[in-house]
Amino acid sequence: NNKISNQFPEYFELLKPKIYNIKTVQEKLNDNDIIISTFTGRENLYIWSISKDRTTFDKVNINFENLKSLVSEIRQNLDQSDIVNASQLKPFDFDLSHDLYKMLFHNINDDLSKFKSIFFVLDSSLQSLPLEILITDRNNKNYQDASWLINDYEISYLTSLDDLISSRENKTIILNNNISNNFIAFADPLLNKQNTEVRSSIKVEKLFDNRGGVSLENLSQLPSLPETADEVLTIADILGGKIKDLYLQSEANENNVKDINLANTKVISFATHGLVNGEIKGLTEPALVLTPPDNISDKNDGLLKSSEIAVLDLNAEIVLLSACNTAASDGTPGAEGLSGLAKSFFIAGSKSVLVSHWPVFSESTKDTMINLFESRKDKKISYSKSLQNAKLEMIKNNKYDIFSHPTFWAPFVIVGIN
Repeated sequence: NNKISNQFPEYFELLKPKIYNIKTVQEKLNDNDIIISTFTGRENLYIWSISKDRTTFDKVNINFENLKSLVSEIRQNLDQSDIVNASQLKPFDFDLSHDLYKMLFHNINDDLSKFKSIFFVLDSSLQSLPLEILITDRNNKNYQDASWLINDYEISYLTSLDDLISSRENKTIILNNNISNNFIAFADPLLNKQNTEVRSSIKVEKLFDNRGGVSLENLSQLPSLPETADEVLTIADILGGKIKDLYLQSEANENNVKDINLANTKVISFATHGLVNGEIKGLTEPALVLTPPDNISDKNDGLLKSSEIAVLDLNAEIVLLSACNTAASDGTPGAEGLSGLAKSFFIAGSKSVLVSHWPVFSESTKDTMINLFESRKDKKISYSKSLQNAKLEMIKNNKYDIFSHPTFWAPFVIVGIN
């Protein structure tokens, strides 16, 4: 441990986060910030809240399996990537959402209105939910008028308190003229076009042997993501990106990711599958799927793993991961790998990561990205505030009379300080 700590301090930080006293954390908070942190025990859920001048602790009488079941039930009506028309859209369970809200917030509910920003440090099954979908008042069950948590709060997620402390201790100012490129994207890797419409039915664990080895033929059976090409073209148009910086199809490969200079780019997108569930035997780390090579090598096996991400040289404001899924193939929550993936991008130099909790409909993804980046034009606001605005805009506009359902506006969240 000492040798790793001395020679590779950033990697050691990933393996073993620091422990901070309450005062140190409070010194880094603004007056309108609050941190909500959870620990899921075998028999109870433990919840801490930390604000500038107050801390609370609560023990909730719900065991590990019952909490996991509750999260799974809520997710069932959120991840609806298998529906083909609006008539199949399942209604959101407002009552379960409010039950979880009361569980997490009843100890601080009366003081919550004093804050504007919530930082969540979650564990276990709770990592598989965007908590923006919590309902603070169960009486109104109209999607457009419901009391969503996102209505009143800018929400971010942290992999640990290290994210907050290290970000606010870092006084280095990065001049804009050092960042010459606005946008680079890796999207629509060459995969199986026949499986595009059955994305949610693919059993990812069957693509690997029990040692975590991957077959090129099997990896290629993952469904293709043709809509991601349109997605990154839209973002490039908004950000003033260049077509030459969009690596699509065969160009969306590991060699390009590792060889291209990414250090001078503000926004980087990986619009591809994220294997983050920890469900695959032998696969010991999360990974992003890129175009499989003709022949596997140490440098390029079609999977950009978290250990490889960590050694990239990045200086990005945000990395976009828009095709992830934080549930296992059987639908149970399993987002622990997500925090490892995000942490790897932080070590590489990114300030924040945007991720999706379930496969997202292409048009709602496009609308989210347009609203996210358009609302930041000529404004000095954070990405989490911009994402809040984007979600509220989608709820308000209720495109096609269905986009106010959280399955469309809720999947994307910001991880990290931005």
